[in-house]
Formats: sequence, C-alpha cells, structure tokens
Amino acid sequence: GAEFPTKSGISVWVDPDTPENRQVYKSSRGEEWHLVMSDEFNTPNRTFKPGDDHMWTSIEKPDGVNAALEVYSHNMTSTACDADGTCYFYIKAQDEVIPVRVWNDYQNPPGYKLVTFHYRAAMVQSWNKFCFQGGMVEVAAKLPGIVDANSGNPDVKGGPSGRVKALKYYPTWPGIWMLGNLGRAIFSASNTRMWPFSYDECNDKVFKTSNQRISACDANPGHGLNPNQ
Repeated sequence: GAEFPTKSGISVWVDPDTPENRQVYKSSRGEEWHLVMSDEFNTPNRTFKPGDDHMWTSIEKPDGVNAALEVYSHNMTSTACDADGTCYFYIKAQDEVIPVRVWNDYQNPPGYKLVTFHYRAAMVQSWNKFCFQGGMVEVAAKLPGIVDANSGNPDVKGGPSGRVKALKYYPTWPGIWMLGNLGRAIFSASNTRMWPFSYDECNDKVFKTSNQRISACDANPGHGLNPNQ
C-alpha cells in the first residue's frame, strides 16, 4: 500500500526524544544504518494494558514455561521520572503466593491442575505490533541484583567484567530478548514445533522434519509462506 511521510520526517516508530546523533549508525563495513524504531520512555505513568500503548502490550497471565515461578500482571510495570529528569521503563517484583488453576496438556490424561506461583512481576511484548527482519538492536537497561559495596556480595570485588558466582544475590531472571512473530512468548501452544528450531534447509539428519511446523522440506506450507521456505 501507499506510504505517507510524517510532517516531522521522523518514522512513526521512532521516538521524537531520541537524540539526532543516535538515529544513524555507521557499521564497520562503512554502511549507514538508519533508525526505524526507538522508545526513550520519557513520559511518566504510561500504561501498557492491551489497547493502551501503540508499541508495547503488558501480559496478565502465569508463566508456564521452564518451570517458572511468577505470574505476570499489568499493574507491575509503568514508566517514571526521577527528580533530575531521568526517565525510564520499570518492572516491579513482589513475593506473593498465587495458586492458579491451569490446563496441563502433558499429564495423563490431560486436564486441569492447581499450580502455586511464588511472586508477581511483569512482561511487555511488541508481538504483532513492531516486527523487523534484520539489523541492530541496542538496549540500555539496569538489571536487578544486590551489588552495593555493603551488600557482602563477593562478586563486587570482581568489577564490572567479573563472572557471577554468588547466585543468591540475583533473585530474579530478567530478560530482554527477541522471538519471531510466528510464535508468541509464554503462549506455549503457539511455539510447539516452532521454537527454537525452524531450519531453512531440508535435512532430516540434522533435525527431523516432523519436529518442525515450518520446514524447508514442505513444498506447500500454506499460511502465506513460500514453498520450501
């Protein structure tokens, strides 16, 4: 379809608060890469509930992946600004015993079971809002951990490049990551036989085709995909 430029000349996915000197990157090969998406989180008290934000959507559900212990909730994430004008996106975490009745497809026979989760936190996704096929992603984030000088954490002595050894000082597993939009994170059924393996070549010796919903062995994949994609 037709594309209409914005009056500002800035892409609709680029935050106007992103400094001009961060909107073009020159690669080691001399190529110029132009910014197509950014979010500076410079507006306080944003809400990410479905329909409230053009870029991100918060999740309201338990995490049933990798024996996770948390429930994600809308009210555990927002944006804030400090007195010096520094603004940021944040996620809260709190201890809480949360019993949830969930469907278990893997028990015999499949059925509902009661699962206890032990804390509440948040997740936001850009799933089916902003997608890209390649480029560079840059994130500035402060991850949780007890690392002040008086904490007793022995890792502090190792400096910023030291390896983590004292795991008890890092109580949560924060994540900033990407996933193709054909599956949706923590919606497990959408990722069955989709993640982490969808090879672009047909080779059953490497990974059996039957374990891939999308496979280069398929001459008629449907869903708008190309043959043998």
